Amino acid sequence: MQPNNEQFRILNPVEVDAACESLRKELAKMIWVSNPYHIAQRFYNKDKATGQTTFTPEIYISSGQETDDRYIRLTPNNKIKGLFFFVVSNGKNNGDGFMVYNVGIVFSVNLELIDEEKYKNYLFTQELIQQARKILKINEKSFDFGYEVKEETRDTRDTFKEFTVDEANQYNRAPMQCFRFNLIVTVEIPC
Repeated sequence: MQPNNEQFRILNPVEVDAACESLRKELAKMIWVSNPYHIAQRFYNKDKATGQTTFTPEIYISSGQETDDRYIRLTPNNKIKGLFFFVVSNGKNNGDGFMVYNVGIVFSVNLELIDEEKYKNYLFTQELIQQARKILKINEKSFDFGYEVKEETRDTRDTFKEFTVDEANQYNRAPMQCFRFNLIVTVEIPC
């Protein structure tokens, strides 16, 4: 699941898509991020054998060829150094020509792949959170949309709150770690 940068190019994004794409480009500059994804969709899956229903984060990746388009599941993966994706709620019109969205940025990292020596001594998840928060803070006034970081969490159930996380414990056991930032994003809507 190594990304091809062409697959992640978003052509002419508008409104909340443009906001997430701008943030994605900035966060992707962190050296430990190998897979910076765009907005994930919530997919419903039903196991035919057990009848169990699950909801998973997936993203559509276009290859530019009709036959190769596909969806990729974005659950934590031990083979990936660091991935993140966005989760976007329904927008609310504030009445002044702006739409307001709750946006989550979900991170999943493998500490051992990021820094094996450091991982042997301690779980350095908070250092990664600090780096991501710093990028979000530095860029707060750099775009033509507004956003505010409202919350950050390392709790697995809160990190993947829109999805089924029956295997939640495995997602946050070293070397795997996950965390999330919750933002309020405000974008101007054209008349």
